[in-house]
Amino acid sequence: MVLVADVHFGKAATFRRAGQPVPHGTTADNLARLDVVLAATGADHLVFLGDFLHARSGAADALWQQLLPWRQRHARVAMTLVRGNHDLHAGDPPAAPLRAGSVRQSACLL
Repeated sequence: MVLVADVHFGKAATFRRAGQPVPHGTTADNLARLDVVLAATGADHLVFLGDFLHARSGAADALWQQLLPWRQRHARVAMTLVRGNHDLHAGDPPAAPLRAGSVRQSACLL
């Protein structure tokens, strides 16, 4: 099992929409890092400990176009989102294509 926290997918897009200059490619970089971790550990379960999404405005088609193929490459890995404060406002990612379960912030996974 691998635990990661605060990935904030869509954060750069949200900031760019607000006129703040931020680099492109942050989602691809984060997904590449997760690829390395999953390959190195052979984990069969990835738990996102809150703040999977940064904001509702960042959850755009461009984000899903990157996340969905990544998820398909890791189809054997179970994924769980423990909702954080940003997720409560941004909403959950689409469960069906991402095939990720979600639990409330206070849930215990052990």
